[in-house]
Amino acid sequence: MSWKKTWNVGVNMGLFSVSNKTKITSFLNIYSFMSSSFNYISWNCRGGLSFARKQRTIRSIVRNNSVSLLCLLESKKESIDDFLCCRLWPFLDFDYCYSPSSGASGGIICIWDKNLFSPVLISKHKNWISLDFTGNAIPFRIICVYASCCYIETAALWDLLKPVLTVDRNCILIGDFNEILLPSERLHYNSYSTSMRLFSEFINASNLIESPLQGRFFTWENSISKSKIDRCFITDGVVSEWPNCYLSALPRNFSDHVPLRLRSQVVIDWGPKPFKSINAWWEHKDFKSFVSESWLSISDQLNFVDKLRSLRALIKQWNLNVFGNLNHKLDSTLQAIHMLESTSDLQDLSDSDKAVLSALHSDSYRFSKQLESLWHQKSRVNWSFLGDRNAKFFHSIASVHSKTNLMTAISIDGNLFDTPLDIKQQVALFF
Repeated sequence: MSWKKTWNVGVNMGLFSVSNKTKITSFLNIYSFMSSSFNYISWNCRGGLSFARKQRTIRSIVRNNSVSLLCLLESKKESIDDFLCCRLWPFLDFDYCYSPSSGASGGIICIWDKNLFSPVLISKHKNWISLDFTGNAIPFRIICVYASCCYIETAALWDLLKPVLTVDRNCILIGDFNEILLPSERLHYNSYSTSMRLFSEFINASNLIESPLQGRFFTWENSISKSKIDRCFITDGVVSEWPNCYLSALPRNFSDHVPLRLRSQVVIDWGPKPFKSINAWWEHKDFKSFVSESWLSISDQLNFVDKLRSLRALIKQWNLNVFGNLNHKLDSTLQAIHMLESTSDLQDLSDSDKAVLSALHSDSYRFSKQLESLWHQKSRVNWSFLGDRNAKFFHSIASVHSKTNLMTAISIDGNLFDTPLDIKQQVALFF
């Protein structure tokens, strides 16, 4: 029986007092937040919300994708009421806010499931709506953006958004930015513009990371052009809290923009991970000799592939028993340094203790360099060569790269395969 049914039965039987309903409802909301995967959809619907055909399309998108929060851009509506939202949202328990259009230009509508969360702060501007909410004691801010096509207005918009993003919250910036970052993101376009440069500077200054889009590259198209102008940016805290968050594109339907769907937690089991050589291994003084001796110890009666498999198993065992967990090694080394330095505050260290302390500092530096090498290898960015040691940043970049490399579905002869087992079988058959 669900929590809501339990509450209703309890009230009818007199087990819960009505005065405790607020507390129980609050608990149910927190329980739902912690146990559910949140689904956010941002879509430039290009108006037409008064037509039954588009209303049915939006209701179907919300229902089929279990949407928690819906952001409709370019609503072209100066006013929104409960009746219209009921036509767009297929469930009863909802709340909404909106930024009105200027005549038939612009307009943003946000509708959310208030059983899952309720914003603690709503900020509205003609080009964005910001929603603050807290779930599992984690503060989040979602900003739904609809940027103008005018270069001067978008330049001013980036300056206005910077303080909105400079908060002690995990931020998600999603919507239609009406601008690209690279020439390749617009069909038949091969140069950089001033507006592109300002957009890129805004993203870098705000410490935003783009969430890779699965399923499509261009998000807007007309009869002669295509562009990637609908996108989602997140702060590194979002990657830390939701390492498996996932951005995908839905069918365009009755608009020239594709809807973007951001899911907070998506876990796909692809089976065992393939073996990869770690650069930090080669910095270990014993690794090269270990590999050489291990290769010679493997029976020559095995074929080459089987010998590589045996070597891989030996290296994995060496990594576990000898190389060890770098994070644990660094933590224990720093703790040992702390204890010796604490002792030196009260009395002079002996020569042997000084030698140990010197060796510990050397080990600490070596483990730190190996960790940097490990995360740089995973993130594949060049900033570490310039002295940046922001480990949290590299962890976030590595997580984003894993999403970029994620294969969610393949199409073969018009047939779509979207489960890990089917995709692996089709790839094996192809090769």
